[in-house]
Amino acid sequence: MNQKQTLKLQTSFVRYRILLLSIGLFVAGCNSPQKETTANAASTTADSVANATDSLASTGALTPKGPKPTWAPEITAPMQVVLEKLASYKAPPLPTLSAPQPGSSRVPRRR
Repeated sequence: MNQKQTLKLQTSFVRYRILLLSIGLFVAGCNSPQKETTANAASTTADSVANATDSLASTGALTPKGPKPTWAPEITAPMQVVLEKLASYKAPPLPTLSAPQPGSSRVPRRR
């Protein structure tokens, strides 16, 4: 073998090793226990949000004015209050507006 063929062979061997290393790191990252931790954190967060919602409803801090809507019979009291507040703005439905109109709506914004 001449020098050119040897260099080509070494280059392809190095590329092959880099490819195998990349695949190994990818597989190791996919099997990391971090996903379980993330799932547990999401579950804990969902539980704490549910508990906070239940405690707000039980203390009477947020009580809806009207009956539960027929399209959402299992709606929580705090969420019903939010929907009632949004309905009180009497904003037109978004699909009926042109592109620049939603930005100029009368719905209050956070500052």
